[in-house]
Amino acid sequence: MRLPRLLHVLVVLAAVLLFAGPRNAAGCECDSPHVRHDGNVRHHDSVIRVYPTHHDDTANLRCALAVASREPGHTIELAAGQFWTRQLWAQNFVGTLKGQGADKTILSNPGPLQVATGNVLMSPPSRANLWPALMTFVDGDFTVSDLTIRIKGPQVTTAPWSFGGLLDAENALAGEIIVTGSKADASFTRLTIEGATVEQGFSAPYGDVVSIFYQPILGFYAKPMSGRFAVTGCTFRNVSEGFNAIGVEHAEVTWHANTILASGVGFELFDAAHTVLEAIGNKIETTTDSAFPACIIGGTAFVGLGLKYTTVLIADNNITSPGTGLYGISVDPDVFERDHVILVDNAVASVDGIYLGKETVGCIVKADGVPVVDDGSANWVLP
Repeated sequence: MRLPRLLHVLVVLAAVLLFAGPRNAAGCECDSPHVRHDGNVRHHDSVIRVYPTHHDDTANLRCALAVASREPGHTIELAAGQFWTRQLWAQNFVGTLKGQGADKTILSNPGPLQVATGNVLMSPPSRANLWPALMTFVDGDFTVSDLTIRIKGPQVTTAPWSFGGLLDAENALAGEIIVTGSKADASFTRLTIEGATVEQGFSAPYGDVVSIFYQPILGFYAKPMSGRFAVTGCTFRNVSEGFNAIGVEHAEVTWHANTILASGVGFELFDAAHTVLEAIGNKIETTTDSAFPACIIGGTAFVGLGLKYTTVLIADNNITSPGTGLYGISVDPDVFERDHVILVDNAVASVDGIYLGKETVGCIVKADGVPVVDDGSANWVLP
């Protein structure tokens, strides 16, 4: 007996949707119509697509990251729209997390983030140990691209937290994004990160300590972090510091073609050994409220590692630091051991120009009309 024509058409259409279209991600444990999985969850080229709910998207985003972290090679693709999320983290994520463009896919906190108190950064992030960061990656090999993180204030965390017992921070994120663990290859490209404005807090008027932060899980810095870390073509606004690498060894750090506006510090590297840093083609404009140099190499080392066997190239950057008594670039490590530092073709507009600290030896600086204060020895300062 033949089915009525209409019923026959409906059966065929249902079969086409079942076998050809995106599936609900129940097979990858995300029980939501807003998480869809294209392909076999065990295939390395599969795509997990996440769509905004217009409410709290935390559970869907956490689930997608958990699924993708179990098998290497997944792509998590965030649709266009506004996502509201609390803390996200991934362990050994190998794959890609991408949006539809920095002007199209936006992640924001729905309100103040609940964080663990005490020395929260001494152990990995979890539901029981919520880090003061919107997104944390522990180890892995991954790329994050084409989205915006926009933090809402004026209250960004619900409780104070400690940074390795060395400082107590309140109403501030440690970072919008933190890469931590022992070894990670991480790449960030075409991101926009907009920090919150706060009236009171550890980093006020900024609602963060660093925007993108590379650091080992603290023990404290018992084992430096290694890997490749790249930030390219990203834009930062109203952040305490654009990006920072601390406690790294056998690492490659690349900061290329980024724009940092209305912020406290551009970038920083300290406690680094056997590392190569390239900072090329960035535009950095700090505010008059900034209390630190725009670009810091060395900084104040927590464990005295300073710089050892490290090569630093800072070139073709446009740096504006209007704060009083501050340098555009400061190279001032506690330890300077067989390092190579080259600063060339940088347009630096600051009161004091460039500073070479007492421990520096053999740095090469092309001044290009910028004042250079050289407190080191055997440094080469060219006109």
